[in-house]
Order: sequence, then structure tokens, then C-alpha cells
Amino acid sequence: MKDKSRRFSLLSPLFALGAGLLNGLLGTGGGVPLWFAASARQERKRAFATSATGVLLLSALSLLLSAKSITPVITELTPLFLVASLLGGAIGGLLLGKIPTKWLNGIFALLLIGSGAFVLIKELFL
Repeated sequence: MKDKSRRFSLLSPLFALGAGLLNGLLGTGGGVPLWFAASARQERKRAFATSATGVLLLSALSLLLSAKSITPVITELTPLFLVASLLGGAIGGLLLGKIPTKWLNGIFALLLIGSGAFVLIKELFL
């Protein structure tokens, strides 16, 4: 296990670079490589928290860099999204310590599979 952890720690900057690239290009997805890098060195619940912190910073930077291109429609929805996201984040943060890691892994996997399926279906058939 020590060799695996060392290998991931050497690759961590590449995972972080990938996270920033994904977040900058797509506005989402940066947490996935951050989670993989963090979970190689930490207990999985801590890895979720670590990747969430990284995503917060990536999102703030993406917002600052793309502020010129935000359309009025998105600006009108921003307060609603902000309040709902903060509420969801607070609830998730409080529940994180109470949900078994096995369930968190399942939720994470379903989210990735569902998101991928949604994008494929939308792009190929709609």
C-alpha cells in the first residue's frame, strides 16, 4: 500500500492539473481527479471533503476568469443557485460523518454513471 500511496503522491500534481483543466473548460468535473488523488492518501470520507475544498477554489477561480462571458439569464439565477447550493452543502457536510463510506462510494459512482449517461443521451439523441 505504501508504494501505491507514493506513486499517487508523485502523480498528484497531474491530477490537480487535470482538475483545473476540467473545471476551467467544462465548469465541472474537477472534483473527480482531486478525489482520486486524495483517496490514495486519506480515508475516503476525508478524500470527499478534500476534493470539495479543491472544487470550491476551482469554481471561484473559474467564476472570476469567466465573469465577462456570463449571460444575464445565468446572473438572474445566481442568487437562487447560491442559496440552494449553500443549503445543500451544509446538509451534506453535516451528513458526511453519519453516512457509511460504502454508501458514499455508491452515491459517487451513481452520480458519475448518471451524469455520463445524461450527456451521451443528450448529445447523441436529443
